Amino acid sequence: MPNLLLVDYLQRCRAQHAIVNATPAYTAEETIRLNRISPRRFAKVVMVRLDEELAMVVMPAHYRLAPKLLGESLGVKRVELATERQFRNRFPRCEVGSIPPIGHLFGVRAFLVPAFDEFADIYCKSGSHHELLRMPFREMQRFAHWDSVEKAATLRLRSPTANHLQRLLKLAKVSGIDIPNPLRQPFPLSSS
Repeated sequence: MPNLLLVDYLQRCRAQHAIVNATPAYTAEETIRLNRISPRRFAKVVMVRLDEELAMVVMPAHYRLAPKLLGESLGVKRVELATERQFRNRFPRCEVGSIPPIGHLFGVRAFLVPAFDEFADIYCKSGSHHELLRMPFREMQRFAHWDSVEKAATLRLRSPTANHLQRLLKLAKVSGIDIPNPLRQPFPLSSS
């Protein structure tokens, strides 16, 4: 069941939204894979401590937080990932790992990494692992009250997995494109 505080807020604001059934998943990557959602259309929440303040960073599913760069971007001295123990009581009636990205409902400051498809619907957790919230991005932005963070200064793409590269190589081979297998030779997977 989605978080009632979230649903009540969206209904009172007359926000365009839908709660959709989802295959239960506990990570953003599992959620997009099992529910066939584009990573640019799934908003995941990463809880952080900025100096001593609890905050959330909302980003696409395929991005990874770089705490040091986030600290530089926000002008704080210390950034660390928050432990579940530090925030679980802040989100009543939300299953662990299914926090909606609307921080002000729970008294938490929220930052957005501007890397979403602005003209499409986005999906996010709704307080439950069994349902997702679907909303037009601009509608979500209007009601979420996010502060913006520099995309390039805070995040980097996750490195592709070996399985992902093997699927791409197989597709290339089927299409008649000959590409040397990067898994058999030194190949930097991420640029730092």
